[in-house]
Amino acid sequence: MDLGWGWIHLVNGRWFDIATFGVALVLATIKSLRRRRPFVSQATGIDLLHGIALFPLFMLALSVFSDDVFDAVKNSDRLILAVAGAVALFSVLEDEFSKRSDESF
Repeated sequence: MDLGWGWIHLVNGRWFDIATFGVALVLATIKSLRRRRPFVSQATGIDLLHGIALFPLFMLALSVFSDDVFDAVKNSDRLILAVAGAVALFSVLEDEFSKRSDESF
């Protein structure tokens, strides 16, 4: 019985990278629908960037419980981990820099 999965051979990436992009796309779509704004926009690009950081950071937090999860994070694409780390770093530093700018006035 053919289930129409003939296109599946086109998906040859690692599950970690596919899940990362999938989570980012779902997050950006949900935010676009909730805010009733066009999907193709600068805000959607930023939402995609935040979504790309979400899955690797979640898996990194779970890696304390499983060697398999840690291996998946460790063997994932370095660019994805770099983007996730940069988004997390700037999110953490945002509070520190906003405190400094508020104190100067």
